[in-house]
Amino acid sequence: MSSRETINTTKLIKFLMKLNDSEFRMVRHMFYTANTIRDFIFEFKITKEEFCKELCIPYVKYDHYIKGAWNFTLDDISHIQHYIMRKQIEKIGDIDLMPLAEDGKD
Repeated sequence: MSSRETINTTKLIKFLMKLNDSEFRMVRHMFYTANTIRDFIFEFKITKEEFCKELCIPYVKYDHYIKGAWNFTLDDISHIQHYIMRKQIEKIGDIDLMPLAEDGKD
């Protein structure tokens, strides 16, 4: 968003006020998922090509994903979360995620 863009808040308010509770929760979920994706892309400097390849989505659907204009399925969310976690683990480096018990025994 640039300082030259105008935001029609009246239009946004009308849109939001027409939503029922279920629609509002869905919009919130879609924006939350899109925000998570955008933060991830920014933090790890993920290219459009890499993102689309990793999630097996066509390039034309990229903008839908990053703007939340997508009906994210549980599979979609699972793949996104897996990709984010894998990149975070790669960033941390070689770590041992296993032994949960201090003595190494279950």
